[in-house]
Amino acid sequence: MAMHARQRSSALPVWRWVQYRVPSSGSRISKAQNPGCDRRLGDSEEPPLGAHLVTPRLGFVHHGIYVGGGNVIHCGGVPGVWPRGAVEEVPLWEFSRGRPIVIRGGEPARFTAQEVVLRARSRAGEGGYRLFTNNCEHFCEWCLRGRCRSYQIERLIRWIRPWGLMSADDPRVPG
Repeated sequence: MAMHARQRSSALPVWRWVQYRVPSSGSRISKAQNPGCDRRLGDSEEPPLGAHLVTPRLGFVHHGIYVGGGNVIHCGGVPGVWPRGAVEEVPLWEFSRGRPIVIRGGEPARFTAQEVVLRARSRAGEGGYRLFTNNCEHFCEWCLRGRCRSYQIERLIRWIRPWGLMSADDPRVPG
């Protein structure tokens, strides 16, 4: 029964995830209660330098790195359609497109905030977006921890492989 409830909660639409899993602006869960918790950014709050930011889209969560001055570096794309363009620096409002912004908690960064920003800026203008191996979450994980990884893609692969939609030995897909 517990497994069934867990599966149902993971199937919540992305915007429900933000509503139910992330405290609203102004409220905080103490680090003692949950040291790696995500926190919704307040309306007039500036994120910490080098913060991993996420914002919901239809069917996925988009990722970026806060670089100061009200700007985020992320894998750009066609506005409102698909995030597959070059790595670019944009204002927070353009990154979020009016949706909530969440500061991602979790595993600590391997680099200082200044190093995270330098790593993000070093890839500005880079293309080569690939959904399974080089997306916005891969980019942020590389900036923060020095490894390319996308937890969203890993969950997607675990979800579709049992249905035979993707072979376990497909060389284009990690894991």
